[in-house]
This record gives sequence, structure tokens and C-alpha cells, in this order.
Amino acid sequence: MSSFQRLHHWWTQRNRREQAMLAVMFAAIAAFAFWYGMLSPARALREAARRDYSAAVRQLHRVQADASQLQALADQRPADRDALAGLIEQSAAQAGVALSRQRRDSQDQWVVEMDAVDAPALLAWLDRLQAQGVQPVALVAERDGARLRAQATFVPASPRGRP
Repeated sequence: MSSFQRLHHWWTQRNRREQAMLAVMFAAIAAFAFWYGMLSPARALREAARRDYSAAVRQLHRVQADASQLQALADQRPADRDALAGLIEQSAAQAGVALSRQRRDSQDQWVVEMDAVDAPALLAWLDRLQAQGVQPVALVAERDGARLRAQATFVPASPRGRP
């Protein structure tokens, strides 16, 4: 006798009232198993996905805002070497930084050197340049007595779509 036949035999030996009570009990167990085994975890996963999505959207908006700010700064940068050199000279004079030498290197970068500059004046000048969207790609400073000897390298803004 197969297990299905044994189960059928066992079921038919029960009276109608017992069969009804067993059917209700099996239905309750099935509903309980479905609720706690499938539906509840699925709801928790859905809520976690909603939270993750909301966090990702907030992060995307922050990144887009930061990208807009960076693009605004890049748009402020002088696009050619002559404009960059003029801006650097003008801001250095306003900050009280004496530029000793200026030159264009082999990579079309603008290099400025200062033989004797005070650290606060140098930092104030660099802050002023940064507010205008220009900052050095390289800065070397070494102590020379009470003052600094410094060299800063700047790059003109590249045309859009090119690095």
C-alpha cells in the first residue's frame, strides 16, 4: 500500500466533524507558514529596497549638485594660457605675492616661481585663486630662512569633452 493510499484510508476513517476540524487546522498551518515563511520576509525585503532606493536617490542628487558646482568652477577657469597668466599675475599682486619667474613648460602648463614669500601671503593667494576656480596642479615650497621659496604649476582649462 502506497503512502497516498494509507493517507486516504486514514482520512476516510475520520467522521465528518474530525475531517472538518483537521481541514481547518491544516488551512491555519498553511496560512501561518505562508505568512511567516513568504509574505513577511517579502515585505521586509520590499521595505529594505525602498530605503536603499531612497538613499541612492539622495546620493545621486548630492553627486549631481557637486558635479554642477565643479562644472561651474571649471567654467570659471581661464581657457587659454595667456588668460591664466593674466589672472595669476593680477591675483598675486593683489595678495602681495611677488612672482620671480613665470614660464610655460613643455606640457603647456604655466609655472610660476617665488623666491621669497611669506606662508600666510602664499596661502591667501592660493585661496583667492581657488575662489576663482583656479588651483595649482603642483606646488613645491621649501623654507628659505624665515620665508618660503615656492613653485606652483597651473594648467589652463581644457575645452569641453577633452581632458
